[in-house]
Amino acid sequence: LDVPSINLTEQVVILGNPVKENINFQITGNNSYKNLTICVLNTTGQKVALYQLEQTKGIITIPSPDTNGLYYLNISTENTHLVKKIIIQK
Repeated sequence: LDVPSINLTEQVVILGNPVKENINFQITGNNSYKNLTICVLNTTGQKVALYQLEQTKGIITIPSPDTNGLYYLNISTENTHLVKKIIIQK
């Protein structure tokens, strides 16, 4: 079973930033990816939430933190990872 190597920088797009409700992002391209880990961190590096998705393709929705502010979305696969900055404004 071949798991594609992805360039997350080019293929992850945050949909709506600042975020008002849920965090929505899209992984572009034609591949689906297995074992995607999404970690939401606050500005001090504290883990606010952790999500592990077995298979992903298209638009992904996860709950946003309850408190307004700046957060980092750490998205990783077995081969690579990417950090995206998001702002929560409820």
